[in-house]
Amino acid sequence: MADGEPPKPPPRLEESVKQSQLSPQILYSDVVKAHSQPYSQQPFELNTIFDAESSALKEISTYQGKPSVVFPFSDKQVLVEKLKYVLVGKFSHGRPPMDTIKKFFVSLKLKGDCNSTIFDKKHIFIECVCKEDYYHIWLKLKWFIDGYAMRVFKWSPDFSPMKESSIAPVWIRVECLPLYLFDEMSLLSISNSIGRPISVDPRNINRTMLHSSRICVELDVDKPLLDAILISFKDEVSKNILEKFWVKVFYDEVPLFCSFCCHIGHGTGTCKRRLEDIRSGQGKAEILSADKVFDNMPQAENSTNSTKFVAGNCGSKMGKQIRPSMEWQPIGKHVPNARSDLDNKVAPE
Repeated sequence: MADGEPPKPPPRLEESVKQSQLSPQILYSDVVKAHSQPYSQQPFELNTIFDAESSALKEISTYQGKPSVVFPFSDKQVLVEKLKYVLVGKFSHGRPPMDTIKKFFVSLKLKGDCNSTIFDKKHIFIECVCKEDYYHIWLKLKWFIDGYAMRVFKWSPDFSPMKESSIAPVWIRVECLPLYLFDEMSLLSISNSIGRPISVDPRNINRTMLHSSRICVELDVDKPLLDAILISFKDEVSKNILEKFWVKVFYDEVPLFCSFCCHIGHGTGTCKRRLEDIRSGQGKAEILSADKVFDNMPQAENSTNSTKFVAGNCGSKMGKQIRPSMEWQPIGKHVPNARSDLDNKVAPE
């Protein structure tokens, strides 16, 4: 207001009403009500409207009077392949805010993007873009985020929040290998008979460690551990086996897995849930049948097998073959991913 000018009169009532109608007052109760709406009732925008007549929609049939949608199995394989770098993070004793979790993954300075999403109060999904980040997070098995422990598991299509995956990254040691097999692809091929290979110790590749080879594999820790691998060389033309020998396999820090409650971290013999069932008298038949398996827990390093092995780098003549009396003795039952050509079990002289 300039000096000497009279003050402006207040606006008329009609104008005030019009302004209030243009910018209505926001009440606290309305804000609370909006945030308390169920997810299905919250407003959203439609970016695209799908054409319901599209030929991309799957076949519809009926089963027992109810609708059934039929997908080609190849579709499942394609969909699962898109999620090959997804991990499951589990917080058994409380979970930090999601913003804190996202900041944690940013702090790891990964090579690519990493998206984390809540599944339920204990589980999150961790989706990596590149393979290196996927294994970097998984190989540690347990992380601490703002004081909360997060265990990491491999995601699979049959994921269930009630069951933890028995697939874990484990370092194996293959001993008594001939020098010429200290080659990356050769070591990966050998370890593939135990589990899906992940990585080879670089000291083996550059041949600075030759007393044993270390390979990290995806191992099903619910299966018995194999203590030997048969290596064969065959003629490419005649297909005849020219040479065979066995090598020992050892395992470093295999996580315990409970087949009773499907959790990693403890064995079946010490499972609290199983012991409670025993005390209460429930499930005795299942427990007794399970004991027959669990009493023979795999002990790869302390195997009582009388199996004899060829020593590639262990003092014997390289390439020496095994006597017919030597048999391949897996500890417990056969692992499904072991190669079928090992089932001959006897290496001829």
